[in-house]
Amino acid sequence: MAKKITEKKTVNQILTEQIIEQLEKGVVAWRKTWAGGVTQPANWFTKRPYKSWMNLMIHAISGFENPYYATFADIKKNGGSLEKGSKATKMWSCFVAYSMNGKSVKIGDVPNHVKAMTVTMVNNTTQEHGYKARFVDRYISVFNMSLVKGIDCTYEVIESSNSNDIIEEAEKIINEMPSKPEYDFSNVNSPCYSPSQDVIKMPNLNDFTGSEEFYSTMFHEMAHSTGHQSRLNRKGITDPVKFGSDNYSKEELVAELTACFICNEIGLKPAVIENQTAYINSWIKVLKKDFDLIRHASIEAEKAYKFILDK
Repeated sequence: MAKKITEKKTVNQILTEQIIEQLEKGVVAWRKTWAGGVTQPANWFTKRPYKSWMNLMIHAISGFENPYYATFADIKKNGGSLEKGSKATKMWSCFVAYSMNGKSVKIGDVPNHVKAMTVTMVNNTTQEHGYKARFVDRYISVFNMSLVKGIDCTYEVIESSNSNDIIEEAEKIINEMPSKPEYDFSNVNSPCYSPSQDVIKMPNLNDFTGSEEFYSTMFHEMAHSTGHQSRLNRKGITDPVKFGSDNYSKEELVAELTACFICNEIGLKPAVIENQTAYINSWIKVLKKDFDLIRHASIEAEKAYKFILDK
């Protein structure tokens, strides 16, 4: 059963501190990919994913290869047991809480027409119905199935390729992006996105060491292009930013996460980015300043991901 967070540290702070620890070791945790078509960590018994990109990153820094989890109650119910010393992973979840005149209201007592509104809509129309709404973070304690004894948890593992072959699924994403920018593959030495021209400039596929490097780089630049004023109108693209500045680092984090999300969607391994050490150092700096940044960047990356895949 989900429990309300009672720790002094928020889930965002705990996750950010773990990510910083990994970055300081030179490990970009969110670059991990999982085989078998699982795009999110999921419940082993129901196969339902633990939704949100926060949980994707929680799984990324967990160190587990197995993408499946379950509660202790479900493990016990199905005849399994945990290895000695097993520790739970806290999967993030969020729900909408309602109040009226400063007092909490049970969800069952809230009218359906109010529950059908977004949180913003509820709060903008409070005078009409009297309700206020807010998001509340919760976590669910689950155990990775690799820690479980007595239950067979076999899942398919698909090995990645390092050839320069065309990957049809990736090509489809590139070609079918809605309202896509112009693509320029002619005599380009370094990949980049030009907001003023709304053009992605990329070397050809054969100029990369492998298909995965080409496509993950292309997805990174496509992510930047979603910030154009004609698309998602993201500040890191629409406003001039200085190389190495906090805003620049934040935009690069959004593009980096977006590319990794798309690669994860189709089972590609994200390539090591150019100047990775410099990016890591800049991310450490901005994450230490703002424990909520990773969540905000994840939200922006999810918007970019959904835009590119037309979801």
